[in-house]
Amino acid sequence: MLAMHKDDVRSKKILILGGYGTFGTRISKTLAQLNLPIIIAGRNKTSAVSLRNIIEQQHVHAKVEIAIFDVDKSLSEQLEYLKPCVVINTCGPFQFKHYAVAEICIAHAIHYIDLSDARNFVTQITALDAKAKANKVAVISGASTVPGLSSAVLDHFKSQFKHINSLVYGITPGQKTARGLATTQAVLSYLGRPIKGNSERYKMEYGWQQLYRQNYPDLGKRWMASCEIPDLDLLPAKYGIQRIQFSAGME
Repeated sequence: MLAMHKDDVRSKKILILGGYGTFGTRISKTLAQLNLPIIIAGRNKTSAVSLRNIIEQQHVHAKVEIAIFDVDKSLSEQLEYLKPCVVINTCGPFQFKHYAVAEICIAHAIHYIDLSDARNFVTQITALDAKAKANKVAVISGASTVPGLSSAVLDHFKSQFKHINSLVYGITPGQKTARGLATTQAVLSYLGRPIKGNSERYKMEYGWQQLYRQNYPDLGKRWMASCEIPDLDLLPAKYGIQRIQFSAGME
């Protein structure tokens, strides 16, 4: 991690790209509640101001700024002006993104975190490892339900197993969980498309196919379908799992 002097102004700010979006709002509110200084960034001033007002009403001591700009056009200039310590990138869907945001953060010696669950985006971000280390910053991708929370669950329970040969799991949103545009676009990006498995012994799967019914205690059954996620590559390499089947369900 980048060592910072206590008087370094950058150590006082966290820049949240898409800070008023579905997930950005949750992050902004949580960090503000912890009295961490945040900058809510995006292109829509009305949305940014509205969220700032809500946060300041709920937390009188919150330190909230807003920054209105297009991340694809003026991020470098904004980083120079705002001087954040960390950039949290929520601007998906990452299935269609490149690493420009992360590379600009590295160039400015600013730590980078994103919420990507896009398979190639997360697994191939290691291409930036050497540059990040040279500038002494952390570059973290996949701070999402998968592979972030899924790997945390495995770490918690793996001691109960001598070896995990196969893993079948999935996620289903709650009835009142908001669905952002980026999430919907990400889901549709691999609808009906081939999903490369993690073992040649298993047949090809296709996005949002291979339907089955999953029973949830007290909630009932949900339809589950195959999705393309980073776990298909990352978890076998880390835990020695030979076969992973991941599915997602809707309400």
